[in-house]
Amino acid sequence: MTSPQIENGYTRIANELLEQILLHQFTKRELLIVLAIIRKTYGFNKKFDTLSMWSIHQMTGIPRTHVGSSVAKLISNNVIFVSGKSTICRGQEVRSIGINKNYHQWLTVSEPVTVTETVTVTEPDFDRNQTGILTVTETVPTIDNTKDNTKDILKIKKEKVKIPEWIPKELWSEWMTIRVKKKAINSDIAIKGLINNLEKIVSSGKYTADYAIQTAIENSWKSVKLDWLDNQSEPHQGFSKPKSKGKIARAMEAFNDAVPNDSKRSNQNVSQELRVLTSS
Repeated sequence: MTSPQIENGYTRIANELLEQILLHQFTKRELLIVLAIIRKTYGFNKKFDTLSMWSIHQMTGIPRTHVGSSVAKLISNNVIFVSGKSTICRGQEVRSIGINKNYHQWLTVSEPVTVTETVTVTEPDFDRNQTGILTVTETVPTIDNTKDNTKDILKIKKEKVKIPEWIPKELWSEWMTIRVKKKAINSDIAIKGLINNLEKIVSSGKYTADYAIQTAIENSWKSVKLDWLDNQSEPHQGFSKPKSKGKIARAMEAFNDAVPNDSKRSNQNVSQELRVLTSS
């Protein structure tokens, strides 16, 4: 038998704000999200909390594909707002959100609809119990009862970081699409990290940016690193796998080109020629 007690924790909220929440025309999903935010903010005596889409899904049971779009609607309707602070949760950038206590700023998306109903009209100059059609036009809140296929705009952010010229644009765009399908966020922080990894790969002299990105695409990688490419046994079709050659390797190639296959030289002569070639 359960017996909740305020001694075990409670959420303090102004009655005025709670009453406005009850009166506002929220959808079921929006109301659950508002209550979840109140629990994580006012329930801990703070105004903001870094709530991820996964956390809201766990608290409310709303499918993750619908959490983001519902949060986005609440933000656009001035019910909740986002602070400038952010943190990384499960490899994703999560911003702090809170309730806008100024409920006069809350908006409700409405559209005019036509409501038709049948009424009974009684007039002394006409036949009694005449039946007519009364058409009434009024504005009612739009109910979110359709399948929501809206992309999670909190996850897919518009790219702001300038992409260097040495990165192939078409491959980069294809890779970003794959990252979104893999539930990765193309945030500013993530883009800068990917560019930094590509700079390290290219500066190593082992691989080109084209090869690195193509490898990431074909393997559906969210990121790419030098050691990951080193573990790839075969180069991809259409993309070379250039490697830098040291002095010894170049000397061996020059030696093999200069000496006929049927020639025989002593190990001492071979060593002397290698030393001459590598010292040049």
